[in-house]
Amino acid sequence: MSAKRLLISPRLILPAATVGLLLVLAGCSSTGGGGSSTSPGEILPDRWPAADGALSTARQGCEVLNEAAEPGGEFIFALTGEVQPNHAPVPHNRSERTLFAQLYETLVNVGCDGTATGGLAEFWTCTEDSTTWIFTLREGARFWDGTRVTAEDVRRAWADNQTNAAAHAAPSPWNWINARASSITAVDARRLAVQLPEPQARFPLVLAHPAAAISIRQPGWTWPVGTGPARLRASDPAPRPDLECLPNNSHPQPPSWKSLTFRVAPGADVRDFVATDIHLAMAQDLDTVGFFDQAPGFATVPLPWERLYLLVCPPQTNTEGTSHWITAAADLNIDRDVTSISARRFSCWSCVELS
Repeated sequence: MSAKRLLISPRLILPAATVGLLLVLAGCSSTGGGGSSTSPGEILPDRWPAADGALSTARQGCEVLNEAAEPGGEFIFALTGEVQPNHAPVPHNRSERTLFAQLYETLVNVGCDGTATGGLAEFWTCTEDSTTWIFTLREGARFWDGTRVTAEDVRRAWADNQTNAAAHAAPSPWNWINARASSITAVDARRLAVQLPEPQARFPLVLAHPAAAISIRQPGWTWPVGTGPARLRASDPAPRPDLECLPNNSHPQPPSWKSLTFRVAPGADVRDFVATDIHLAMAQDLDTVGFFDQAPGFATVPLPWERLYLLVCPPQTNTEGTSHWITAAADLNIDRDVTSISARRFSCWSCVELS
């Protein structure tokens, strides 16, 4: 059976007056820059299904906004999931992924179009057979407390992250690679070597997983200390309910806002915040998107790097060949025709992406 893929973009909700904020936040998201790969095999972007079923080499529409962001400002981001300091930097839910992405860096970043760029790693190289990779850390990289970041810090952080993820059953790449293995070694202060059991020409992409973010535990700090563009203070407690992030001025690309406060309200309905002083929130369903589309002073913006894929099965459709599915789905009216939904992430070679 051929399958249809219906694209529903989770949306970011923000007052229209602060629409330029998103570009400011981009400075502390997962798409950083500055690194390059010098591996013998070029790391190509992932291939995405196009509307005609062919595979393109890059995902289109990755830009969120084109407006230039103005510096300054104090913003409040509503989170409706639980956030725990002892989870950091390994996110266990959507709210933690949103917060931890501002605070903790991975060695490698992967953009919405599949392009790999440097994060905490300035560049990387590999042997001819792609089994041994050496990552060189960003020159002058420091944790929030001013401590220099070393390759040994990275090795220890990964080992801690593996324990953290296993203890809480959090998604992580450590089921595939053992962060405690002797095959991960510090060559010197800035270089980390990873020896793989088999060739992996695209291995750096794995290290963009948020569970591979780098942090250390320091005496007197409630939260693990990171290197990201945003930072916390040593005395910051667990959210109750507000947690204020400040620009990390030791980062090469610190955000230009004055402060970003996360208001943590586990179990709350994001629509309950409409009459409060929040500036940003995440909507995960069409009802909420529609609610904020109608709310005065708010705008909804799709986040192209995080998408939900739905398998749409129109009734009484000839399943011989993909053209019948394409025709059926092209005229699909979501409100009228979709009566039940069972969604999960999946890959499909004969899918259609509907906008």
